[in-house]
Amino acid sequence: MAIEGKCTDATNQQIIEGMVEGLPELQLSLTNQIAQVATRQETLAEQIAVIEECVQEYTAEKLKGLLYGYAHYMTTGESFGGEWMSDINYGSDEFVQLTDRNSPFGNAYYQCLFSHSSDEGSKPPSMAWEQRSIIRNPNEDGQYNVIIGPNYNSKTEGILLTDWTIVRCVLVTTTDPDTGLSTTEMTYVPVYGFETYEYWGSNLRIDSQVVEYVIDWNSANDYVNRSFIDDASYGLKALLASLNKARTYLTNNRNKAISMFPILSKFTN
Repeated sequence: MAIEGKCTDATNQQIIEGMVEGLPELQLSLTNQIAQVATRQETLAEQIAVIEECVQEYTAEKLKGLLYGYAHYMTTGESFGGEWMSDINYGSDEFVQLTDRNSPFGNAYYQCLFSHSSDEGSKPPSMAWEQRSIIRNPNEDGQYNVIIGPNYNSKTEGILLTDWTIVRCVLVTTTDPDTGLSTTEMTYVPVYGFETYEYWGSNLRIDSQVVEYVIDWNSANDYVNRSFIDDASYGLKALLASLNKARTYLTNNRNKAISMFPILSKFTN
């Protein structure tokens, strides 16, 4: 579109002067927007860090400890009550686990010393419990172990907290028909996975805790890592990435407004 009249005409000068006069206000507005975006970025980064550490890491460690406790029960037959809970009638033949709520989220196991109904006052460590150890990572025939897969606790979009299995260690001997030589090697037979294999459904308390932990972790992982899709834009990392772009745009726009002020000022009367 061509301008009307000469560049020095009043109307065209008013347009340039209007832009020059508006640039400081635009610069201030963009500076304020950048500060608002920066604050939102800090908030999102904090939220992501807290969810990954205090929800996902904690829940993953709690589930891992539960699986090792359950594998110990399968090996020894000692009654395992899972993660300690309030309002449960515990017997003197049971042991439970308790996961530290603070990093590094270690698991401790406790043997019940006498039958009681649990409450916060009897929570381990208390006089109702005695700390004990369990068998971890056994590798002998007939024992049970936990195999943790590479995607376990992988905080990535689409990953579920189900890359784990309890297996039975079984020594298998094979004989070479040609040489007659026998070889023995350890094999691992899956017996417990998420909603699968022979032990699933045999202990509803353990199963319900496993389901709870998997759902908690999966939901948190989706909340943090979900990409923007047609019907949802709640993914915190995707929101943070969009704010990073917005801050770059706003900063470039402000810098351009700053640089254009002296240039346009030269073309006013």
